[in-house]
Amino acid sequence: MKKKNIIYMLATAVCTLLCASCENDVSENGVKDQLYMLTSGEKVVSVYRAKTSEAINFSVYKSGMRISSADVELTVDQAALAEYNTANGIALQVLPADCYTINKTSIQLDPLEVKDSVKIVLDVKKIEAVQGVGTRKYAIPLKLQSKNQVAVVDDKSTLIIIPEITGGMRPGSGKVLWTKTFEQLGILPAASMTHSIAVTDRYLYINTRNLDLNYYDRFTGDSIGAITLPFKGSLTNFTITNDDKGNMLITNLRNAKNVLANQTIYRIRETGQSEVFITCDHTYVTGRKLSVKGDIDGDALIMASVDNSSTYLYWEVKGGVLQSNDPKLYAPDPLKASWQYQTDIHPLTTNLSDGVFLTSYNTTTARGFGFFDGTGAAKYMYDLVAGGFDPATGIAINGMDGIRFNENEYLVIAGAKGTADGIVYARLLNVNKRENLAGDPMNASLVAFDMPATTCTKNVNLLADAQLIAGAETMEMYVLGVNGSVTCVQFDCKAE
Repeated sequence: MKKKNIIYMLATAVCTLLCASCENDVSENGVKDQLYMLTSGEKVVSVYRAKTSEAINFSVYKSGMRISSADVELTVDQAALAEYNTANGIALQVLPADCYTINKTSIQLDPLEVKDSVKIVLDVKKIEAVQGVGTRKYAIPLKLQSKNQVAVVDDKSTLIIIPEITGGMRPGSGKVLWTKTFEQLGILPAASMTHSIAVTDRYLYINTRNLDLNYYDRFTGDSIGAITLPFKGSLTNFTITNDDKGNMLITNLRNAKNVLANQTIYRIRETGQSEVFITCDHTYVTGRKLSVKGDIDGDALIMASVDNSSTYLYWEVKGGVLQSNDPKLYAPDPLKASWQYQTDIHPLTTNLSDGVFLTSYNTTTARGFGFFDGTGAAKYMYDLVAGGFDPATGIAINGMDGIRFNENEYLVIAGAKGTADGIVYARLLNVNKRENLAGDPMNASLVAFDMPATTCTKNVNLLADAQLIAGAETMEMYVLGVNGSVTCVQFDCKAE
């Protein structure tokens, strides 16, 4: 009996020692005490460039029975960044230390403490200075390292913070400055003679065929006056557009088919007199759409659509000198873009080889909107159907303009639906990454703004026009729907 008691006492003692040992190491879930970052792995931090700083907060956690102290360090770990770069096929560098501050790199947790907070403050201006806007070149690779017996969870020990400075318009800043019907603007509402606009720093110009050129305060829509057009006529002042520096071009509609006839493009500076800028004889039916990229007092690319085709004419200006009155031809893929009248084009730069944004509409399937390279090959096509602009329902996107605002590239597309009681649509796109056009057509990183739809009447050719202009703090978008109205929407880049 005594022997049994001794054996029992020994067994009890061993169990007590084992339990005491486990008590020091196990958590509520039966595992050893451990340290980790709940926010771990990759963390991209997008910061609007109008800000001066951006705070990033995260915590270091300790799990367990709260009977052990922890001593841990956060270090900038080049090896962790190298591993991340290899896994993702990129080449980020460690962000310079003067581009941010961190409130603590050494953390001590008492037995009853389960977490401590860390705060990193990014210096937005310094990061932009070394990295630019809209790019990801640097990262802060943080590694959690224990200085005592409490272990670190390996897959929750690293945080790669990747800052990206964003530009462009302030999110949510879009507001309609004004909308005025053709009647309020002094334009005949159902004559189908007004279908193009131009804009300069001070004025909005609305071209009506066979009339002098009316111009308005572009911020209010109030009428200012009219520029005399000695050449005005039903087909002679057919379409207007503007370059990037306050010059306007007006072309005639050269609509004689298969015979040699003249096209004349006039130039106007602000409210000055018109003068002939281009004059040439050719056989192309052209003049319904005119587009200019650049400054015709410097370098510029001028493009005009050819009716019932997949062709644009273009002229080049170098150093303020027109290189030739005779146009060259740009021919996008006819299986991706063809039109009767409804088309528009916006060159990416004054060098056509850099590519163009182009939209087209007709009653066949070879219609659409996208980015084409300098040879005419379609590179990134926008899904008009999923984007709510299904051509099969009669929506013709045929107005377009682009601009750079606050280090961001924007493109507006506009169009109409309905030849009787119609609707005019306009959408502002962020095209910094042109490849996004081929993705989700409604992705928030692509669609910057949808203008509230307006109405028009008897818009038999489903025509619309759009222009963008930008200053230091604001960007304005102007949209015209034939026989309807003109709308001005303003965006800003002020601090959020």
